[in-house]
Amino acid sequence: MTPIDSRTISSVVILFLSASIVGLTGCDNPDRSSEEKPDSPPMTDASMRGYGSPPGDSLTPGNVDLEQISEESSTIAKAAETAPTWKEAHQNVRGILSSSSTVPQFVREQDAALVMFREYLNTDRWRDRLSQEKLEVLGFYTDLLVENRSPESELVYTGLRGLDGHWSDQRIIEAAETTIQAAKQRYGSREKTKGSQSDASESKNPTPGLAESKERRAARALQANHKLRKMVDRKQEKR
Repeated sequence: MTPIDSRTISSVVILFLSASIVGLTGCDNPDRSSEEKPDSPPMTDASMRGYGSPPGDSLTPGNVDLEQISEESSTIAKAAETAPTWKEAHQNVRGILSSSSTVPQFVREQDAALVMFREYLNTDRWRDRLSQEKLEVLGFYTDLLVENRSPESELVYTGLRGLDGHWSDQRIIEAAETTIQAAKQRYGSREKTKGSQSDASESKNPTPGLAESKERRAARALQANHKLRKMVDRKQEKR
């Protein structure tokens, strides 16, 4: 495979991730024409920005097929978006995840969770009349994010809030703690995202608009982390 530099990798993959995350507003018809533009940060660690990396797995410039990732992401999105019902969307997505692919499984699983949250799990119509079957599906995709150390704490908070009373307090605490740490590792604190040394070390020539996008993403993650922390505190107080 022809060598690919890290900036090119991030630019292509983040276009998909940004499109998936921007629509997560909790409405039946999320506005996908958000003012936030997709960001294209350079790769600075073993994984790509937007994807979590479970222990032992990573994405690096030398072992990534951009075309395969892009095609797989589009296939997963289409499987959910074109399904007439959430049940069929879930069935379609699970079928894809169980099939073989050259794309790392932890990337596919996070793509699947992002799409399902966007299309169904983070909408008002989904939350109306939550059934046991719906809770099982919500738990499945929330677990994919948690197990893969996703930094998207907003989505995990939405999932755990819906699973409160369905999952045990201990399971919710552990999931929240895992996500808080993943988000901190990826996005840092509010102070670190604006003119800090860590930011400067990521790239001597940052992509135009990256700093603003990082600040917004970090702010959302920080806000969700506060909610997750309060959730954990309430659970621990009950003990």
